[in-house]
Amino acid sequence: MAHSAWLDSLNGSTGTFFYSPNTGVVAIPRTLTLAAGAFPMSNIVSIAGFAANAPTGLLLGQFVSIADQLVRLSVVAATADGQGRAVVEFNPPLGAGKPVGTTINTSNPRGIFRLMMAESGTGYQVDFDRAPEFSTLVAVEAL
Repeated sequence: MAHSAWLDSLNGSTGTFFYSPNTGVVAIPRTLTLAAGAFPMSNIVSIAGFAANAPTGLLLGQFVSIADQLVRLSVVAATADGQGRAVVEFNPPLGAGKPVGTTINTSNPRGIFRLMMAESGTGYQVDFDRAPEFSTLVAVEAL
């Protein structure tokens, strides 16, 4: 019933919640920031905070968050340049512009989402094998 209570607390599409994907990728915690400002709807940024001319450790398909927007890397630089910067491409594009120095989270990425639709019910049902089946949620990023 906690599932139903949580859905009710969102107040339809008014409320927001944080979502953090469980990808199994263990990223080295480090401080990464935008090396240059990013414009709305851009999907390529320069990231600062790597060791000069060293591997970035970023992976293709890895989730990261830029401020509170969750994105997935589609093109990554294997090594940083001489100033410790690397250019990456991601999807979806940024919903809002981001200033220089915006934090990039690689170790626990998350985004703010808004509920669009949820199946009604008690939250979960038990199937034939006694495994819980949860109702379907449809959410969009709250930008």
